[in-house]
Amino acid sequence: HVGLESPRLVFHCCVAPGALRSPSGNRKVGGARRTPPLSCSHSMLASSYGAGANADPAYYGSTQGSGAAPPAAVPLKRTPPRLARLLQVISAFTCFVVPCCIFAGVLTTLSLRVQRFVVVEAATLILVFFLGILAHGAWRAGRGAVWHILLFATSLIAWIAAVVLGNQSYGYLEAYYNMINMATYIEVKPFESQGGALMQDAGRVLFTPDSYVDRSKAMAFKNSDLYCAAPVVATENRSQQQEMKTYDFWAVGMNCCDGSGANFTCGEVHNKWAFAGLRVMSAAPTGFYRLAVQQAEATYGIRAEHPLFFHWMHDPWEELSSSWDQVCHQLLARIMTFATAQLFAVLLTTFAVASKAASED
Repeated sequence: HVGLESPRLVFHCCVAPGALRSPSGNRKVGGARRTPPLSCSHSMLASSYGAGANADPAYYGSTQGSGAAPPAAVPLKRTPPRLARLLQVISAFTCFVVPCCIFAGVLTTLSLRVQRFVVVEAATLILVFFLGILAHGAWRAGRGAVWHILLFATSLIAWIAAVVLGNQSYGYLEAYYNMINMATYIEVKPFESQGGALMQDAGRVLFTPDSYVDRSKAMAFKNSDLYCAAPVVATENRSQQQEMKTYDFWAVGMNCCDGSGANFTCGEVHNKWAFAGLRVMSAAPTGFYRLAVQQAEATYGIRAEHPLFFHWMHDPWEELSSSWDQVCHQLLARIMTFATAQLFAVLLTTFAVASKAASED
């Protein structure tokens, strides 16, 4: 039974049984070939446009006249309300936790340069790529695409932000890591030690208690900012009227003196208990401090064969600890800020999905 249906014509052609047994289309009966009887019922322009317009679009063709009823449409099963709410909670929780973990993990490992931080960075990037594949599949299938897209988008943002901020935080701690890997010298006498020749690995130097900064020999070099430098000497050397052979220890700072070097106030020069130095590790200002020292050599007739530059202070160990604490507090603040923004995005998406479901009901 073959049914051909169009908006204007409906044909019903019934082929006699056995008509398809012979390739020639005839059936042999009693040694003679006989054309099989065909029973055809047709209805032309049965209902003009009405038959085609009211035809069931669920199947092609018609069973009109055959006595068979059209198959009933199978209704789609709806997710039970409790299960739907549970799935929404799981989706929201996943969209909050996964991006926060990516951000916190990558930011911490890059900022503190934890061992194998490159592995963490690469693994999280692969995870974000996999989430993108799932989001694309869900978008094409039209099932839960909102949560998948939110998870992928926020995870990608978390990874990029963590990489940028992590490298920035490491810039603050780079001097700290370099400093703790360098040597510490105590009871250093400025007039007996040749710093550049013997103490190139010095990071923290504790001078003798009678050491101080000689502001009378301070000098400045101007390059947008003022780079100030003054030599470190000792009271014993001054009381014995001994001229130092070379001034290799210099207290330095930026924009803490006049253009000529007068009124030198860099570091804790006014603290009588300050007789220690934290070495300047940044290469950028070191060259300008050398130029200031060269001007001081020419002006005051002194020598500085191998100068080392320090921030003058009372306790360099406390200074290092405070820089570490500052970066840790900054990390915690950034993680909490991202978590707050992610929570807001998840709550907003939850409200939008719930509103859409209520409107469909």
